[in-house]
Amino acid sequence: MDSRIQELCDLDHLLEQSLKQDEINALEVLQLVDTRERLLQDLLPYVTEHIELAQSSQWQQAVINTRHLVEQMQSETSAIGKQLKKYRHGSQSVQQYKKFL
Repeated sequence: MDSRIQELCDLDHLLEQSLKQDEINALEVLQLVDTRERLLQDLLPYVTEHIELAQSSQWQQAVINTRHLVEQMQSETSAIGKQLKKYRHGSQSVQQYKKFL
């Protein structure tokens, strides 16, 4: 089971790297998140049955990483949303100016 938790940590690292890029590849992030979700679905039943694993430092670190990744993805989503809002506003302004041409 330690190898599965290590696999989870490796996925977390890949996700963090993907989110730090200047140009985020949404498809790559989506695939990593899907893979991570499947891995967690496999791990969770085992963790709930084995309390010692749930209390291990590896699992606790995985939980912390999950929180960090969620915060990072929410931050990136918010930033992209703000950029989209600026783009839409600019596009609407262009449409207004075109009326005068």
